[in-house]
Amino acid sequence: MKTNIKKISRIQTLLDRLNSEVQVPARELETVLSPSEMIELNKSWAEEKAMGRIKKPPEIVKYGKLLKTACMYYGKMEYHHTGRKKNARLSKMFSDKADSAFEQAIEYIRDMVSTDRELAIWLDRDVFGETSWSPDRIPRVIGSKNFECLNKNKKPYRGMTKKQLKITFLEIKLKELSSGPLEAFMDDMDFHIQPKKLRNVDFSSFRF
Repeated sequence: MKTNIKKISRIQTLLDRLNSEVQVPARELETVLSPSEMIELNKSWAEEKAMGRIKKPPEIVKYGKLLKTACMYYGKMEYHHTGRKKNARLSKMFSDKADSAFEQAIEYIRDMVSTDRELAIWLDRDVFGETSWSPDRIPRVIGSKNFECLNKNKKPYRGMTKKQLKITFLEIKLKELSSGPLEAFMDDMDFHIQPKKLRNVDFSSFRF
C-alpha cells in the first residue's frame, strides 16, 4: 500500500510538470508505468505519427485544382463586373466559365464521394447539401487558407501530441492505483456480525 501511495504522489508530480509544459523524459515515466504500459505508450505514439503522414487522396487533390480554376474565373468575373474598368462582355464570359467550372467540380466530387464515402472527411461540409456557384457556398478541402473554408485543420482527424499521450497514460495509471484493489475493500468489511434488526429474531417457525 505504501508503494502505491508513493507512486500516486509521483504520478501527480509528473502530471503537474506536463501540464506546466515541463518535459518528462521516458526514464521518469518508467518509474511509474510498467514495461508493458511503456510499450503501449510508444506504440500509440508511433500510430499517431503514422497518421500524421497520411497524404490527401488523389481525388481530393484533383477536386482542389478544379475548385481553384472555378474560383479564378469567379474572381475575374467580379473584377470586370465591379472593378474600375467594368466590362459587361468579359464579366458575362467569365461568369459562364465560373458556373461551368463550379458545376464540373461539384459533380466530380459528388461522384467520388458516392464511390468512396471516406473521402467526405477531407471536405469542410456536406457535398450533397445545398450549394451555389460561388466560392463561399461550395465545399472546400479542409485546411484551405481561403477564408471561406469552414475547417482549418490540416488533417481530417484530431491527432494527439506526445505530451497528451503521456498525460493520458499517467491519468489512467493514477485512476487504477487510486481506486484500490477489491481485496482491500473486502478485508475492511466484517461480514460476521449480524445486522441489529435480525439478532433477536426467532426463525424457528420458518421453513427454509
